[in-house]
Amino acid sequence: MSNLLNEKIKSQAEIFDTALPPFGHFERFEERLERHEQRKNRHARRWIIVTSAAATLALILMFQYFYPIRISSATTDSIKEVTTYYSRQLQQQISDIEQNINLVNEPERDEILKDITDMENESQKLDKKVPGITEEEYIAYIISRYNMQLESLEHIQTILKSLPNSKKQNL
Repeated sequence: MSNLLNEKIKSQAEIFDTALPPFGHFERFEERLERHEQRKNRHARRWIIVTSAAATLALILMFQYFYPIRISSATTDSIKEVTTYYSRQLQQQISDIEQNINLVNEPERDEILKDITDMENESQKLDKKVPGITEEEYIAYIISRYNMQLESLEHIQTILKSLPNSKKQNL
């Protein structure tokens, strides 16, 4: 069939060479050519975006494989930092109380010192992470425990400072 068409075109070549195309043919041709170029560009852009995303994902996965995230050391470091900070504040309050503890009679002094040693023992246990809770939750727990201890010590300090001067002189 294509041979027949080729022969017909060759036999009537003179007619095709001199004949003008129908009105608006060039405009329609240019419009179709432009649409084809736009589709081709759109397809090329999609291909670039997809391959870039795939390459980026591959790089991220390779980075994760070769350089895994090590959270455990950072976790213990931040817990230690929090406990160190609050234990310093606790020791400062305890030393302030121990300076004024001589103003209290013997049984009360022994009870206060026992409570202080209990607080110190409890605070030493706080720098070990408890399994089953997140780091943030444990840090919040540590802070609340230390704040309660500091408030208790501040209350003791306030009581010691508010003792009447006559009682201080008698002791």
